[in-house]
Amino acid sequence: PIGSSTVPQQTVQQPAPYAVGSVVRLAFRRSRRGALTTALLVSVHQVCEATTPVIVGLALDDAIAEGSVAETWRWVALLAGVYVVLSACGNGAGPVGIRAASRAEHDVRQRIVTRVLDPRGMVGQTLDVSIHMVTSELAALKNMATCIERSHLDIVSMCLSPYAAG
Repeated sequence: PIGSSTVPQQTVQQPAPYAVGSVVRLAFRRSRRGALTTALLVSVHQVCEATTPVIVGLALDDAIAEGSVAETWRWVALLAGVYVVLSACGNGAGPVGIRAASRAEHDVRQRIVTRVLDPRGMVGQTLDVSIHMVTSELAALKNMATCIERSHLDIVSMCLSPYAAG
């Protein structure tokens, strides 16, 4: 017939369902360096914490029992070095870990949003959402800030709720 056309049928390929743990593996793969760095820093921190009492015991046995001032200062210098490493690893692990966790959380959210925005193969009538929200009056926030400042502490910064909730 004149004027008729056939529209080729397209097969719509459904996205593959996620295997158990695949989202977690993806998140870890993208933030592997940060996670491993954090694990290393925390491990070194724990080793330094565990060796501190041992070093103190050895210092008491060696330097103080013999009465050697020079040997006492060597042990004090060793303890100071261990403390510097302990502090550097403990303080360095936090920001690296938070950055790695934030990157992993973002990747998981993106993967889930991609699946929700491409709902082929999903079945349902309604879309529901659960929201966790904490609100506060400005007066309550000012009272809390006053209490913190009266405790001789400083508020460095405040965080917006979407960032704090992750």
